[in-house]
Amino acid sequence: MTPRLAVVVPCYNEEEMLPLSMPVFLDMLDTLRKSGEVKSDSFLLFVDDGSTDSTWRYIADMHFMRNDVRGIRLSRNFGQQNALYAGIMKAGESCDIVVTMDADLQDDVQVLPEMLEKYKKGSEIVYGVRFCRNMDTGLKKYSAALFYRLLKFIDPRTVRGHADFRLMSSRVVELLKEHREQNLYLRGIVSDMGFESSEVMYERRGRDAGCTGYSAGKMVELALNGLMRSERLQNLFYKAPVYAFAAIVCELIISCGKGSGKGAVISGRSMAALILVSQAMLLSMESAVLKEARQLPRYIVCDTAD
Repeated sequence: MTPRLAVVVPCYNEEEMLPLSMPVFLDMLDTLRKSGEVKSDSFLLFVDDGSTDSTWRYIADMHFMRNDVRGIRLSRNFGQQNALYAGIMKAGESCDIVVTMDADLQDDVQVLPEMLEKYKKGSEIVYGVRFCRNMDTGLKKYSAALFYRLLKFIDPRTVRGHADFRLMSSRVVELLKEHREQNLYLRGIVSDMGFESSEVMYERRGRDAGCTGYSAGKMVELALNGLMRSERLQNLFYKAPVYAFAAIVCELIISCGKGSGKGAVISGRSMAALILVSQAMLLSMESAVLKEARQLPRYIVCDTAD
């Protein structure tokens, strides 16, 4: 059976990039429809994550010209993961498969036919995996490598090199609705589902216009959400202050035993810094737990173009 496809694209202040990426998305969608790989009523769904520029106006104008361009607008900036989730939930209401990708064309639309082929062969999830990061800065490249190694150590199911470029079947989307996590880390949630999956390799391109809405702070927050999904790491966070306090006591006893009061002061300062770090880790965990307990809306839709 020919599937109905929805391509979900989260956007935040992409007024410069969308006029460049929109024709590329539409050309690929037209190609897939003409070849019979997807149904004729397949569409693009853009999620405006509280942009402060003319992003939504452009999406609405494109919808007026083409019915296969649709959009939802969030009332404020809820973050990329929540914007993605909003789009997935909306697209899942009527589609057989959902593909998520960025608006900046760094995810390669040319591998969509290969993703569809793997889906038709039985894969419920198809991951887009970057095999080359030549366009990233040295710091981002090495920090990403370290992050994925750490995640892989904590959770062996982690797909290294995969961000949020993926294909999901309607069955996966339906089960995704049952996840009530507030601190969303979709790549971890999806990989934990355990469905038959496969990978498609692609080379990540550079951004042609505009600037990324993913600040260093947002990347750190996403990384923490990923790491804190691990029960092993949660246990470590809760025990960290105890370990730090024990280390301080031992260090002070050793220093005083050697008769070096100055050494004790220095050791005490260094260990105090350690316990402050451990307390910060614990507070981060408690903040995440509080957010989960409050169960606030993940997103609020204030306008649609469908």
